[in-house]
Amino acid sequence: MLSRIKTFLKEIAEKESCPHKLAVAASLSIYISFSPFLGLHTAMHIVFGWLFGLNIPLLLAVGYGVNNPWTMTPIYMSGYFCGYWILHSWYGLSVTGFNPLWMSFVNVKLGYYLGIAKISFWAFMLGANLIGVILAFVMYPFFWNFFSSMVRKKAF
Repeated sequence: MLSRIKTFLKEIAEKESCPHKLAVAASLSIYISFSPFLGLHTAMHIVFGWLFGLNIPLLLAVGYGVNNPWTMTPIYMSGYFCGYWILHSWYGLSVTGFNPLWMSFVNVKLGYYLGIAKISFWAFMLGANLIGVILAFVMYPFFWNFFSSMVRKKAF
């Protein structure tokens, strides 16, 4: 499995010689992985890759390496709790008071099936976007170093 990943990354480094574009693609994919827009991640990878001229296979590989069925619950729960903490603890807002009308239907279903009630739509949107943006910016230098070393090795 690791050899397949190494081969995949070597092929990407051979096709793309700019470590900046590769690091931007990987960082953007990190943001998309934490994005609260459920069900749109693949479309976002393809559209952003095409619009910005980024490596779409790298976007998809990093995105699904980060956000997959095993990591989905911790990723979305961390986003929700971050947004809840900001809105409720910092600003003292009633997080369910600003929910859209359709969220009451979701809360009834979640309360019935999972025992979870009063989920805030805006806490989830704020927290997931904030964590995604912060992690994308934090990970860029690491991705840049990684891909620049790969491109350098290719040159020699």
